[in-house]
Amino acid sequence: MISFSGTTSAKPSGGSPSGGSSGKQGGGPPETTGCDIVVPDDESSIQAAVKTADAGDTVCVKASGGPYAEQVVVNKDLSLEGQGEPTIQSPSSSDAFTIAESEDIFEPYLFVFGGDESNGSVSGSDTVDVTVRGFDIDGEDELIVLLVQ
Repeated sequence: MISFSGTTSAKPSGGSPSGGSSGKQGGGPPETTGCDIVVPDDESSIQAAVKTADAGDTVCVKASGGPYAEQVVVNKDLSLEGQGEPTIQSPSSSDAFTIAESEDIFEPYLFVFGGDESNGSVSGSDTVDVTVRGFDIDGEDELIVLLVQ
């Protein structure tokens, strides 16, 4: 298990940008001030919150709702803030991704990229700014984080 805290920019080549979606609920108790979406209060999973979030939003994840056994894929500007060091665990199954410049297949638990994804193939020329802070990530000896620049 590792603790992950950091900021990254990710950018694959080729393709076109993708946008965020709306429908976020937001709000929450005082300890979630500054959060646009709170997991598990507003969404039951981190990935659902990421999909709901608009570019530039802050998704806060409470340890009390975890551990979270899921794959988290981010392709928009976003902050993921762990509250109480929630754990992202290896899911029982995860999506596989390929990158235009590589023939390798990746199954990361936290995947950050700029651009588009179609049938597991990632391409694009966008840069995304993603901050991930305050999480324990347990990949059970597998590839945990893949950042594409």
